[in-house]
Amino acid sequence: MTTEPVQYTIALVTIGSFNPVIISPAWLQGKGALGKQETESANIDIIHRELTQFSLSWSTCRVTPERFELICDSISYFEPMRDLFQSIFKVLRETPVNAIGINHVIVFDLGNATKFDQFGKFLATMDIWDETISHSKLKTIEILEQPRKDNLPGYRNIKLEGISNAKAKYGISISINDHFEVKSVSDMLDVISKNWQSSFDQTKLITTSLWNQFLKRQ
Repeated sequence: MTTEPVQYTIALVTIGSFNPVIISPAWLQGKGALGKQETESANIDIIHRELTQFSLSWSTCRVTPERFELICDSISYFEPMRDLFQSIFKVLRETPVNAIGINHVIVFDLGNATKFDQFGKFLATMDIWDETISHSKLKTIEILEQPRKDNLPGYRNIKLEGISNAKAKYGISISINDHFEVKSVSDMLDVISKNWQSSFDQTKLITTSLWNQFLKRQ
């Protein structure tokens, strides 16, 4: 078992009213948000009035009429992804928005089936199911913080679920939706600037505390 993540994905997600068809790599280049090489190497999945989706070498952009997402799973590009998001919305300054999420998805590998089961029992009591079912295991658990500890408008939602993939056979995915309510693009950009680092710090605090408490009970 390792307490270092095997995968870390960050997403900036805003809710509002968008026109997906105008947002493309070529449009971003024209606005000075992307360079020529990045634009030419972009992989475009779809550009449509209901959905735009394209990928750069280090980020994926997905836009619907109600939702704009910029996603990155390379730690060294987290800040460039944030900068790209801010550049886009400095152009789309009049766009109606009402929420922004700095969303973290972190995957850890527990190493073996025994540790995997122990972690589930650490999170929630399984004994209450013994009389009715056999081999009970925790699949998913969610925790909501509302109001936020920092008293900012919004909430923090934490979801833990067991996964198995090439990077983590006995994996635990911890998704932290750091959600802020905003009134405008200017408000949203201010929230990102002021809370970007603290969002990472709080996420680190949550995961470190979780592992420390689990290890103490071994």
